[in-house]
Amino acid sequence: MILGCGWAGVSVAYHLLNKGIRGVMCIDGDNIPGGLMKTIELNDFVFDIGGSHIIFSSNELILKELITFLGSNAIKHHRKAFVLLHHVFVPYPFENGLYALPPSLCAEILVSFIESLLELAKNPLQKPKNLEGYFRYYFGKELTELYLKPYNEKVWKRSLNEIDIDWLLKGSAMLQESEFDATIVNDVILLRFKPRVVVIHDLGPAFTFNKLYVLLCKIVLKYYNEIICVSTKTQQELRSILKLPCKVIPIPLKLDAFKPRNLNERENIVVHIGTRPIKNPWVSIKTIKILKKRGLDVKLIIIGPSAQLPRTEEVEYAFEVSEEKKKLLLCKAKVLILPSKYEGFSYTALEAMAYGTPVIVSNAVPDEVVINGFNGIRVGSFNPEDYANALESLLKNDELWLKLSKNGLEFVKQFSYIEIAKKYIDLIRELL
Repeated sequence: MILGCGWAGVSVAYHLLNKGIRGVMCIDGDNIPGGLMKTIELNDFVFDIGGSHIIFSSNELILKELITFLGSNAIKHHRKAFVLLHHVFVPYPFENGLYALPPSLCAEILVSFIESLLELAKNPLQKPKNLEGYFRYYFGKELTELYLKPYNEKVWKRSLNEIDIDWLLKGSAMLQESEFDATIVNDVILLRFKPRVVVIHDLGPAFTFNKLYVLLCKIVLKYYNEIICVSTKTQQELRSILKLPCKVIPIPLKLDAFKPRNLNERENIVVHIGTRPIKNPWVSIKTIKILKKRGLDVKLIIIGPSAQLPRTEEVEYAFEVSEEKKKLLLCKAKVLILPSKYEGFSYTALEAMAYGTPVIVSNAVPDEVVINGFNGIRVGSFNPEDYANALESLLKNDELWLKLSKNGLEFVKQFSYIEIAKKYIDLIRELL
């Protein structure tokens, strides 16, 4: 007997039956199975009663099983969600869409956030007792009252004062109990013991003109014992804009996970990764249109989050694809194109090289990642004609393709995770 016909209960019953166990009974307090994952119809509208976050998963096995259960009820679509607040539709996730709010409200949120950071700097060891206290302490009163509190109380179906904060801090507590020597984190995570090392991938172009971001970054980054930048470019930006010291340790690659293909095993595909404006997908789209007009049989595949981009026969969109699907496309493509406006390092370019796929990039990609004519081609503009010329020369010249592919495979060996791990070990020994 299984109590509860939610995902866990139904899944257990399903696997027991598949193993030949008979007489399995699943009992639920509701007359419709599904638990927090069930869908109800109300006034001709369909609702997921538990909220869509409950069924998000990047696990291919779980997703496959879910779709199998749903059968013909499975529908795929690209999410375009908004939060209606103060008569404004704010793009979801809310914290990334604050720019849509009235400027006066944005100012109140930022001032409140700065006040919370200053308080945190004065009392770094202070520990909030519950989830509401945590939100107020780290995000400020305004954002907590405006969104974080009502949203999370709706999701968790209880007051945030009833949710103990220890579950949020268990990662730090586990590290303390296990007596680790140091912690190395990507992005900013507030831990309670030293030494602490933070890894900065890029600052982003906003830092070059926004004084408020500069102030916030200085406050937060001074909390760490050591700052690591993944490229010399990011290091120079950190020094010139934030006036903070930084050591360079590149991003690691697990090279044995990459299986390159030969040229004759590939298709006439050009891959572009990234749909945000800063990634310039429009340049890649116009480039492919130019090549098609020149008579080249080539297709562009754009990978990334769902976005409003033009639908044309020359372009295929692979929105929200899994990491495995992205790697497969990189592996069978002949070229990766990256006409980005800004890149702090470009891990994507390294991944392509690890698959033996030549890259064509803008000058926004650091020289230490792509050396022009050696392991890729650099284009000194955002003019689609220039990218089309570079692509055409590469696609029509097998000798050049093989040279860039071979050199790229050799170039990425310096980013082996074993070699990068040695650099971090040396760093930790310096700190202890």
